[in-house]
Amino acid sequence: MRLATSLVEMAAHNPIAQFTAKHPPKPVPLVTYWQIQSAGGGKTITCAGYETADGLEIRVQYCDEDVIASKPFHGPDARRLMEAYALEARTEIENNPPTASW
Repeated sequence: MRLATSLVEMAAHNPIAQFTAKHPPKPVPLVTYWQIQSAGGGKTITCAGYETADGLEIRVQYCDEDVIASKPFHGPDARRLMEAYALEARTEIENNPPTASW
């Protein structure tokens, strides 16, 4: 038996083989729920919904590279649940604003 010499050849001989990208696809922005700017005008916190390879995800973030929190959502009610979470997150931030340093 000879060894497969390429990934294509390996997949042809093993249909169960699954290959994953070295870097998952970038999430696709769907909606911006809200933005809150600091009292001093420094940073802006954004709450946005994304479509990812695994379903939907909500992020509270300063920018794409500075995510404060994220939560995945799956299933038929994912969009509705994501919207409810966005409202809850905004209420939490308004009632407990981050420190003055943000």
